[in-house]
Amino acid sequence: EDPLGDLPYDFRSKIDCAIGSAILKRVPIFAKACENQKFLEVMVQKLQPQALMPETVVFHRGTVGDTMFFIVNGQVAVLADNGKEVVVLGAGAFFGEIAMLSDTERTATIVTKTYC
Repeated sequence: EDPLGDLPYDFRSKIDCAIGSAILKRVPIFAKACENQKFLEVMVQKLQPQALMPETVVFHRGTVGDTMFFIVNGQVAVLADNGKEVVVLGAGAFFGEIAMLSDTERTATIVTKTYC
């Protein structure tokens, strides 16, 4: 259930925009564009919150990607081809932008280490 569901639409929209803009402004490729309020509103509407359990595969290397992910809470592991952990990303990080922006396959496998 949406905890904000009973609030007026305009108020909910402002809350969503404030939260979403804080996330988007951390991403270097969006930082300048986020100065444009209309861009920000459109991008915030495209954000889709997800909650994932530990050891969930977010995506596999080699799959086609059309989305990117922002970590609000928790940690994910970036895995090499051999399954070894290359790096851990946490709150404030993002991933998946390469495939989304360049219309290519995913370059790594991502697995959650904690609740995200």
